Amino acid sequence: MEDRRIKIKKFFENDKILGGIAKERDLPALDIYGRDGAFLSLIEAVISQQLSGKAANSIYKNFEKVIKSKRNVPKFLSEIEISRLREIGVSNSKAQCIISVSKMVNEGEIDIENLKNKSEEEIKETLTKIKGIGIWTVNMFLMFGLKREDVWPCTDYGIRKNLSIILKKKEILSPEETEKAGQRWKPYRSYASCYIWNI
Repeated sequence: MEDRRIKIKKFFENDKILGGIAKERDLPALDIYGRDGAFLSLIEAVISQQLSGKAANSIYKNFEKVIKSKRNVPKFLSEIEISRLREIGVSNSKAQCIISVSKMVNEGEIDIENLKNKSEEEIKETLTKIKGIGIWTVNMFLMFGLKREDVWPCTDYGIRKNLSIILKKKEILSPEETEKAGQRWKPYRSYASCYIWNI
């Protein structure tokens, strides 16, 4: 595994655009969400929507206290009151989404753990049917929950803005321009995303 990370880091160190950043920093970790399994990784992605990393981490820590010692977390969350989630800083729409996802997992409508074996497109098709889960959330789940190495969230404002700065563009790149620019970092675009977010 270490040899693989060295190989990927060299890939970026030799890149004309991100080489300078890569030489100064360690290769980003992709296990931010994945420590507690696929289900909680998806919930963390939902909580993180439109929040800074610091704010999202703070709310998720409070969320962990709510679910602590619960043997069947999906069942517990499928029955939780929205007000309980609101108390820890989760917005109303996110709370509704969390409860919906939990019900679907608890009732077997979605086999969340089996998603690991699906393609990116299959995962997107399955999850975006759920109200409150869009492409951004799925991309975060793929990248930081399932540790997929070639996720490129070209619609993400932070990616578009920072990549525009790196490329010395006068205007912020469109999602289409960002998608095209990211082709050079295949098959490691998840790592490229992390470098770009943190310039």
